[in-house]
Formats: sequence, structure tokens, C-alpha cells
Amino acid sequence: MFTDVSQIQFSLHRADGRVHSQGAEDAVLSLVPCEEGCVKALHIDAVLKPNQPLFKVQSGFDPQRAVTLTLPLENTSFLSVYQHKDWWIRPSFPKSTAEIPDRTQLLLWKADGQYHALLAVTDKVYRSDISGSSDGICITLSSNRSREMSCNSLAAVYAVGNSPYTCCEAVVSYAMTAMKGEGYLRKNKTFPQQLEYLGWCTWDAFYQQVNEDGISQKLEEFKASNLPVGWILIDDGWSDADYKAQELRSFGTDIAKFPNGLAPIVNKAKTQYGIRHVGVWQAMMGYWNGIQAQSKAHLDNIQALTQLADGRIVPSPDNAFGFCNAWHTQVKSEGIDFVKVDEQSAPSLFFTGNHSYGQASKGAQDAMGASVGLHFGGGSINCMGMAPQELWHRSAAALVRSSDDYIPSAPNGFFEHCLQNTHTALLYSPIYWGDWDMFWSDEQNCQRHAMLRAVSGGPVYTSDPVGKTAPDVLLPIINKHGKVLRCDDVGLPTVDCLLTYDEGMPLKIFNRIGNTIVLAVFGGNAQATTKIGAENVGEACEISYLWYSHNGKVGVLAPHEALDVKVQPEVAELYLLIPKTHHCTPIGLTNKYISCALIESVRYFENRTVVTLSEGGIFAFHADATPKQVCVNGEDFAVTSGDAGLFTVDCSPAETPLIEIYFD
Repeated sequence: MFTDVSQIQFSLHRADGRVHSQGAEDAVLSLVPCEEGCVKALHIDAVLKPNQPLFKVQSGFDPQRAVTLTLPLENTSFLSVYQHKDWWIRPSFPKSTAEIPDRTQLLLWKADGQYHALLAVTDKVYRSDISGSSDGICITLSSNRSREMSCNSLAAVYAVGNSPYTCCEAVVSYAMTAMKGEGYLRKNKTFPQQLEYLGWCTWDAFYQQVNEDGISQKLEEFKASNLPVGWILIDDGWSDADYKAQELRSFGTDIAKFPNGLAPIVNKAKTQYGIRHVGVWQAMMGYWNGIQAQSKAHLDNIQALTQLADGRIVPSPDNAFGFCNAWHTQVKSEGIDFVKVDEQSAPSLFFTGNHSYGQASKGAQDAMGASVGLHFGGGSINCMGMAPQELWHRSAAALVRSSDDYIPSAPNGFFEHCLQNTHTALLYSPIYWGDWDMFWSDEQNCQRHAMLRAVSGGPVYTSDPVGKTAPDVLLPIINKHGKVLRCDDVGLPTVDCLLTYDEGMPLKIFNRIGNTIVLAVFGGNAQATTKIGAENVGEACEISYLWYSHNGKVGVLAPHEALDVKVQPEVAELYLLIPKTHHCTPIGLTNKYISCALIESVRYFENRTVVTLSEGGIFAFHADATPKQVCVNGEDFAVTSGDAGLFTVDCSPAETPLIEIYFD
């Protein structure tokens, strides 16, 4: 693909309906393939010649369909990550090119024993989208702005290789670097420190009726249950807004809900209940319909705002920093530590016809990002912003909400929630960590949701109503101080779940912590058998692995071996795959999903293994022979032996256990 430009058919579309194809005398197109390593990039340089006579209105490119490229591609099984709503993306699993959805952003397939990844991008002006037909695939470029006469843009990036994960990361990294955003890759970012602990959000607890008294009741509940919640988020409903017109009136609070502003409840949360950080919700455009005319928010920030043709007043993409800075200055003065910025894919919708995708998104995102960096050190949750123009232009932001809302009452909503967060991570994870949204700890899917967050690599927070939090569901995800036991990367689907999925098959998601593979298995709606092994995640699997399941079972996998597991419907299990390099393999604390996360260090000596833990609990390890003696902080401790070489030691009384395991 892209090696022979002559195979690519093209057409240019004018706003007046005229279409120019190869050989047209009044339109010029140059296709420039560019190869770097395993990556090939396709650049478009297209120009429309002006109409004659020149004194008439000039018809530029169609704002929604400027250039189309048609490429031949054989039918196979695909993974398509496509934009199904203005705000969100999700996966699809087409079985032919004709089934590839419109607005596809990442296309993955396997042919001739290798994986192929094709990526659409949004450049400074133009956005590209992939779609399918019976003849192959189509790449469409659109600007969202009238009277564009030229299109000079990166259109698509392609990679082929043995690993689907490497291919996906390669195309995203190449595109980001080509668009001068190489510093914006996730490997160069820092996870928001405000969100490292267990959190709670007001949304599903109160929706827009959030109020100071309700938050106080929830804080008292956390204190009574000894649940170490580290942060809270005051979601939509706190602001001084006209809720009927959906317009912001000021940077203050709804006085019926927060009579004295935010400061009293923020101070109370921090001083009386030990909450480390408090955040607030805001909308990208001020509020859902913008800012109320002649309101304080309007008059105080008039230089940073613009009025649309339909009368709505919103931050200007060219000068929005003043608005963001003023708002953040106000809430920070009341003790706020971070923000959740919603409605993020709105700029290109609000400015359709007047601003290109790149201009509208980059202007708004640069302003918001600069202000968040100035006031909150980059602490933000970026929500409703999975449209590609936002993904490519959010600059330094580290965290995105990667799925549509968690809805407690949604029937069969769990797997849609899984798919949106995990398969789309092939696209977003080279740039961002994913926020897999809040959930309820007291509902029928709570254990599955908790395990899903454990493998996500992102923040963990609930939205339980007053009286409904279940600490036992949450404690396996956090340490004794409330810090999330977070994996190192972003959770991704395993190889065997990439190109096919149906409701009956198990969904497997993996992540890593150090050298350990963390693999969560979620049963579908029917009993099924699946395999657990390092090859699930594309590893060469030349070494032996110890496998440990959260239900207390253990075993050893020889190189290239996999474990056959029978998965029951709607049941979740989590496995650790630990490289077996010694006759004694520490596993960690059995009451935590990511058991090994509390291991501080492991040292091997001739007849002794020394393990340091960051807190006490039931410590498990695997050994090829029964240990002669186990000491915790210098004292003998009893050892309980289980099946298949599993041993446990109860070191719960110790604050920071140093465990010495002796062998003959």
C-alpha cells in the first residue's frame, strides 16, 4: 500500500458540486508517499485553479469532502476504530471492505502473516477519514471551512510488521512527529498527580442537583467506612448558569446549591475529611450553549469571546486563553486543584464553515491547555473530546476520557464500555492515558468494573450515591493510603481479541507492571474456553512464566505454552504472568488485584530470597521446593503451603515487611 501511487484514484470536489478527476485541466494533484522505517506516509498537495471570470465568487473545495482517494484492498477481517458520535469513537469488526464504517480513524488487518495499520490524521487544516466500499477503501479529506482553494496535508500513515501493537504505535508516533508534536507523545508526559488516588465524582450520585449538603453527607460516609478517598470531583450542576437556556452567567456558583461559593466545601473536604484534591467540571464553550449575553461572564471577558451567526456567545479560538485564565484564576482561589473539561469536540461544530478543523480545535485546546498548565500543573480530565481533531491538537494534555458515559442502568452496557475503552486505545494510547470513566461500586457489575479499572492504567473513581459505596469492591485496587495500584501502560485487547469479537466470546485485556504481564478475562454471555499466555500479548514467549490468578491458583508455563481456561458467562478473573527466572518467585499480596504492585524490591542470594513490601498483608510466593524458614522483619513467621508450589505468609501486622525466605 502506497508503494505504487498509480494505483490510487483521486477526485477533487468543489463546493459548487463539480468533481475533478485524474487529467482534469483546471485542478492539480500531487501524491507524495514518504517512507521511514516500517512506516509509509501519504501527503496530499492539491490546488484548484480559480474560476473564470475572476470577478465572480470563487468556488473552493467542498468543506466536508475536498479530496477523495480510492485504494484497492482485499477483503479480510478488520478492526476499525471509528467516530460513531460527535464526541466519541468505538471499534467495529468488519469482515469485508464494504463493511468498514465511515469516519474510521484507524484500520487494522492481517494479511500474508503480517499486521497492517492505516491511520487517518487531522493536520493544521484538513481532517482525513477512512471508509469502505466493495472495491477497497476511500480516504476523504475535509477542512470544515468554506472557500479553501488548496489542500496541502498529511493524509494517512501506514505500517506493516509482525506486531499489531508496534504497527499502531508506529503510525501514531510518526504522524505526531510529522505534525511537529513529537513532544506530545505519552512517553514524554506525566500522569496527573492529582488523580493518583481513589476518587469520587458527584455526577451519577446527584447529576445536576449536586449541592454542598449532599457532598458533606458523602464525605461523612467515606470517613465512617475508613475508605481512603484521595480526591473528589464536583461535576456539572455547580455553576452559576441558566440551566434552561444552557448558558453560563458567571464564574461563580449556583447559590441555591453552594450559598457561599466553592471554598467552604473545598476547605471542609480537605481539613475535616483528608481529601487531598478537589476538582470542578467546566464546559469547553463556557456552558453547553455558550455564555449568556450581557451576563457577568460575557462582559468581564468580552475580548476573549465571539458571537456566532446564530447568536451564541463562545470563547474565540483565536483568543480563548483570557477566558480560560480568568475562570481558572477564580476557582483556584477557592481551593480547586484540577478541572474536568467537558464538551471538548465542540469547537469544530460551533465554527463550521468559518474555521477549519485544525484551526478551531488547536486554538481552543492550546488556550485551555496553557491555562490548565499554569494553574493546575496540567491536572485535567479531558472529556467528550475523542473526535480526531481534538486527539491530534490537545498538545500537552496527558489524560482523555476514552469512552461514552458509564450509565448504571444501561442493559448490557458493560461490554460496550470495555470495547470503547480498550480497542480505541490502539489509537489514543501513544499520546494519552485513558480515563475509563467513573462507576458504581454497589451494582451487579461492580466487581467486573473494578477489575476493568485495575488493568486500565488510568484513574479509578466512583460515582456512588450517598449510602451506596461498597469499600470491599474498591480495596483490591488501592494501597492502604488510597493510592491506586496502577499499571505502567494503557490496557489493550489481546491479540486474539483484536480482529474479531462477539458477545459470546471472552474479552481479554492486558497491561504491564514492571516485567509482569497483567491479564484480565471477562466472560461473555456464554461459556467459552480461552488461552492464557505471553503470546496473547505478542511476546516471543522464549522463557517460562509463572501464572497466578486472583482466585489463588498458580502454575508454570513452559516457553510457547498457554493455559486453557474455561470462562463462565459474565465472570471476570485476573491473571499475573511473571517471568520465572529463579526457583523462588514472589507474587505479592493476595488481597490486591495487581498483587505484585506492592513489592518494593526482590534480591536473590545463594540460599535466600529477600522481598521488601510497601505494606503488610497475606504475602504469596511460588517455590520449586518447600522453604526451610521464613522471617518477617527478623522474626520467624508461619508458612502456609498450597497446591502447585504456592506458599503464603501472613505479615499483616508489619507496616513495611522485609521478608526473608530461606532454602536448604
